[in-house]
Amino acid sequence: MNIVDNSEVKYFGLTNDLLFKIVFGSKGNEKLLAFMLNALLSLKGSQQIEELEILNPINLPEWQNGKQSAYG
Repeated sequence: MNIVDNSEVKYFGLTNDLLFKIVFGSKGNEKLLAFMLNALLSLKGSQQIEELEILNPINLPEWQNGKQSAYG
């Protein structure tokens, strides 16, 4: 008996902007992002990215009626 029916399983590629940001832009996934950047930029040896910090792209307003913005 087949418990999982694979005919209804949907796969989403990393070309989906939201999924890409979740996978490569979430805190805790810095190592994965570094691996991807090193591969895409063909960085080797001492040129490789070893450590990076993922920052929050949301700018909160500094005053009460200010507007919120995001970059990226």
